[in-house]
Amino acid sequence: MARLRLLTKLSFATILFSTSMAHSQARQPVSIPDSMASMGDSITAGAIANYKRQWGMNPLVSLALVTQIASAFLSHSISPLEIRKLSWSGGVDPRHRMTSHAARLEFMSQYRKLRHFNAARSGDESADLAAQLEDIKNWAHEENRDQFPEYITLLIGPNDICADSVDEMVTPDIFELNIKDTVEEIQKTNPYTKVLISTVPNVEQLRKVAKDARLMGFGPFAKCEDFWRIAKTCPTLTTISDPMDRARISMRVQEFNAAINHVVGFHHTNYGEDKIRAVNSIYNSDFSADDLSLDCFHPNYDGQNLISEKTWNASWWGADWRDFHAENYRKHIEAKQKREQDRKRRARRRK
Repeated sequence: MARLRLLTKLSFATILFSTSMAHSQARQPVSIPDSMASMGDSITAGAIANYKRQWGMNPLVSLALVTQIASAFLSHSISPLEIRKLSWSGGVDPRHRMTSHAARLEFMSQYRKLRHFNAARSGDESADLAAQLEDIKNWAHEENRDQFPEYITLLIGPNDICADSVDEMVTPDIFELNIKDTVEEIQKTNPYTKVLISTVPNVEQLRKVAKDARLMGFGPFAKCEDFWRIAKTCPTLTTISDPMDRARISMRVQEFNAAINHVVGFHHTNYGEDKIRAVNSIYNSDFSADDLSLDCFHPNYDGQNLISEKTWNASWWGADWRDFHAENYRKHIEAKQKREQDRKRRARRRK
């Protein structure tokens, strides 16, 4: 009986130890990368993220700003308006209007310099990811001591859907092949690189909340849908109104997201390692018209911040950030902003 009690105690202790070890292993901190890269389209490039849709309702600034944005779309190039410091992935905003993955990683590493390259380009589709990878490799060779980045974020897909008609949208199988080839090339170049892939936002929901939002109080750009019609901004995402077409567009977004998850699932099944992750929360995020820029299409810095938070929570460092760093970062930023306000106040007094 005594021996049975001893065995029972030993077994119970073993269970407790195993459970403790499993919990400990689940929350062991993941090393902070020394370098990262961002891949994607105009969203990740921070296109016109420094503007807010609401500013268009100010008659003192609306006409000049909206005309500038419209000119960019009519010329089919928004690249000159990319504000990369406001990118959800790698941006570092001196005014702290948004907090990117790069800003969080630098803070977690006690401000050890994080080398970063933003390869995203406005207008790029999934077929352009191969060219972006070449840019990252060249950057690694020339600027990053021949070290391919240890962490990469990827958000692509809206331009694969963006077309003049639903029949011109990229097919799901081609999209999936482009994502699969990208992941495989990254892992082939550096098998230790972690890749976080965001799913495509719910563009149908975003269109519904934005189309009737006010852009200006008067004139041809009174509402977002007026701007879309004049600027011809991606008809499949904005102006096409046929219910059957809209259903096909919504289905294509879901097919793209299923393709992303299939690629990630394939990698986990065949390699059994947690190096590639998909972020599905972006699709269900409640973006509002106030998260959009003056084109009622791209996210402003509030929208960029929302994307950053949703994707960051699914990253390898999200839990540790929430439990150990988020509050300290908030206090750090508040103290920094107070010092800046005091500096400006002293400067005004000297005048």
